[in-house]
Amino acid sequence: MKQLSIIILIVGIIGCKSFISKPEINWNHFEEVLLGHSMNQNFTEIEHKCSQTYLTSKAFGKTKSNSIVELDLYLYPMLDSGYYQLMQFYNNKFNTKLSDTIFNTWQTDSTEFILYKNSDSSILVNILKRT
Repeated sequence: MKQLSIIILIVGIIGCKSFISKPEINWNHFEEVLLGHSMNQNFTEIEHKCSQTYLTSKAFGKTKSNSIVELDLYLYPMLDSGYYQLMQFYNNKFNTKLSDTIFNTWQTDSTEFILYKNSDSSILVNILKRT
């Protein structure tokens, strides 16, 4: 009876562990920012949109004729996999399979996106309007 109780306890613990998911950043939550659609918004608003449980951010921009032509997002994920999750987000959006671990770039007719891993805890997303 005692052995049966221990076996049931062990099986229960193993079963519970399989339901615990890995923490993940919801990149789709601020897709508007990551795809450059919010370029003309205030930087504080952009930072607010990017902030969530496992991520903090800082936004900077370059303006020309009162319009933002370049947006630099410094993202500070609290997960080791943050850079790879973001790279996968862009790969899914642009239907590519880039796998470089330091520097990646994607382009549309009007915008260029550069993803750069600054350090283990910092990611730079540079969004440029092409002229």
